[in-house]
Amino acid sequence: MQENLNIDGKELAVSARKLSGNKIFIKAGQKEIEAEILYAGENELILLVDGKKYRCFISAYRDKVFITLDGINYQLHRNESDDYYGSVDAKGGEEEIKSPIPGKVVKVCVEKGAKLKACDLLIIVEAMKMENNIYAPFDLYVENIFVQEGENVDTEKTLIKTKPITAGQDYEK
Repeated sequence: MQENLNIDGKELAVSARKLSGNKIFIKAGQKEIEAEILYAGENELILLVDGKKYRCFISAYRDKVFITLDGINYQLHRNESDDYYGSVDAKGGEEEIKSPIPGKVVKVCVEKGAKLKACDLLIIVEAMKMENNIYAPFDLYVENIFVQEGENVDTEKTLIKTKPITAGQDYEK
């Protein structure tokens, strides 16, 4: 299966297929690699490529996929229409931001009542000595913050409660 992904403004065709056992074949653009999946958790993969281990954390929201690979953060964007995922205007309501991995809150980068744009940094969670940035999935207002720096969190803990900014809407605290 092939996906057309937009990575930092550049479109890239990516495909992956299972070979046998825990081995997979990945093609990104013209580059091809074979990898072995050493560990697959809810939001985490550990891959072995050419004798080197790579830890990958993955989270997603609608058409955006956030990947942290060996401490480097990437945002992927599927090239599909907004109708497939629904729009923020259609969704309405509130959104709870949760940690993609269990870890320790290193930094809360926002304050209650803040107005943010999609992809603004919300919070940093450290896991296994790697910092994982959690970004705003859409334009939003911060309704409430439920964690503080130094606190241990898991994937079930709500970190921040948000409200999407919709066209023509004035925010009321």
